[in-house]
Amino acid sequence: MTLLFVDHEFICLLTVCNSILSSIDCVNVFLQKKKTMTVCQTAKMVQGLIKEITDLRNNRIQVLFQDAEQIIVKMNISPSFLEKSKKSKKMDFDESADEWNVSAKNNCIINLKNVCDVLLTHLDWRFETLNNVSLDFSFLTGSELFEKETGELVKAAADLALKYNKDLNASELTEEIIHFKHHAISSLPKIKSTTPLELIKYSMANIFPNICIALRLYLTLPCTTSTCERSFSKLKLIKSYLLSTMNQKKLFDLALLSMEKEISNSIDFNSVINDFAKLANSCVYRMLFTYSILKPQKIGNCKILHLTCPKITISDIKDIFQSEESERIIVASVA
Repeated sequence: MTLLFVDHEFICLLTVCNSILSSIDCVNVFLQKKKTMTVCQTAKMVQGLIKEITDLRNNRIQVLFQDAEQIIVKMNISPSFLEKSKKSKKMDFDESADEWNVSAKNNCIINLKNVCDVLLTHLDWRFETLNNVSLDFSFLTGSELFEKETGELVKAAADLALKYNKDLNASELTEEIIHFKHHAISSLPKIKSTTPLELIKYSMANIFPNICIALRLYLTLPCTTSTCERSFSKLKLIKSYLLSTMNQKKLFDLALLSMEKEISNSIDFNSVINDFAKLANSCVYRMLFTYSILKPQKIGNCKILHLTCPKITISDIKDIFQSEESERIIVASVA
């Protein structure tokens, strides 16, 4: 079967685009699956992606073209770029003919480099805020605490306190970071590889309260929007046509269970049932029991067997809610 519009240029473009999209997909999948990623780690991964695409633009296009030529040979396609007819154009006095007589291969390379430039520009613009936040909190990592001088840490802490002045006290944070640096270096043997999550366990909220708040801010900042996007996808699956009359609370609870399925799957339902069964002596049981007496069901397991039973009075209801002895009698009669 002959493929239409498949030529040398198409295979080369496909090979380069496949390399670019594969690099982006690896970072995308890793960021979505790893829930313990911090802002600094995410920024480093994005910077690595930008460097990889920059290297592809500057050095690897010719190598990818050679890989494309091997595919072209296997597909029995003509190993040459199709030269398109060029229209004559009046040139200015400072232009040369060589600027317009560009081969089809060089023109393809120029177009690919333009695509890479646009992609790099958008990556820089899209993750500019993430990089700025990463720089603000970078001094709260183990390696930075070990390598940076005290003056640099104090300056970084003061800048952070100015941006989050409602949560952090600038004078207290700058003083705490000096003591925290020496305490962490002396107490943590592997300070260079210590993560912010491990630092917050050591930060001692009663001694370094502002550092503890800063670490909590740092660790709770979202790295991606995949969780928010995933919630809308789950809502669309849960609230279907048959469940269109579901109230807000039930919809929220079901969506939360669906989004956090790893936690919900790990729950032992037998222990949940046992905990609920222990509520037999609580107010919940008394309310359900009273409701079953006031409005008994006409069918099912709770139907009235004796129509001559005396009616319940207000004093009986008070005894149900207040008397422990009455409660034990009710439980025993039900059992």
